[in-house]
Amino acid sequence: MFALIDTAGNIIQVPSNWSLSLLLESLYIQGCTMVDGGLRGPGGEALALPDAEPTQALTLAGLRILPVVVLPANPPEGQMVTGQEDVLLEDRVERRPIYGEAPTATEVTANTTMSVTALFERFTDAELVAARELAKTDAVVDLFWIRLLGASVVDLAYPPVVSGVRYLVGKLPGFDAARADAVLGVSSEG
Repeated sequence: MFALIDTAGNIIQVPSNWSLSLLLESLYIQGCTMVDGGLRGPGGEALALPDAEPTQALTLAGLRILPVVVLPANPPEGQMVTGQEDVLLEDRVERRPIYGEAPTATEVTANTTMSVTALFERFTDAELVAARELAKTDAVVDLFWIRLLGASVVDLAYPPVVSGVRYLVGKLPGFDAARADAVLGVSSEG
């Protein structure tokens, strides 16, 4: 995974699953070419992409390419992953998890255990399609999606399920806190 950085040091783009072909297309726009299987810069100079390990950057006129290191999400007790941020360092971009307070036990419907299919039926078709697409570029959604698909039964009161559904707030079209509560069967009234 690579990040594009402009001359002012701003992160232009950090796709989660950026393929080599997309990167090469961006380099082509910058005037780079492939010659005899090797990458050449706008002036014909030989270029090498940064290693997966953060050891070097590729610098072109107006553009630096840095490797991206995704830090593991290990929320402290009582917290959950609520997002992620990209932090530009000298030799790499770190994708860091953002933690927030985990929801406390609120009023949950009496039966919180259901099949994965029953949980999916609580989402609209548009929400499911958007979540599936988001899973391609967001590691947190991807992990949540993989865990759901691997389960046969889901407990809506289980903290990873709660945090996974709440993480989707604002990331799916029209999916706000009220929709998350509806999917989880949580009453916001006390």
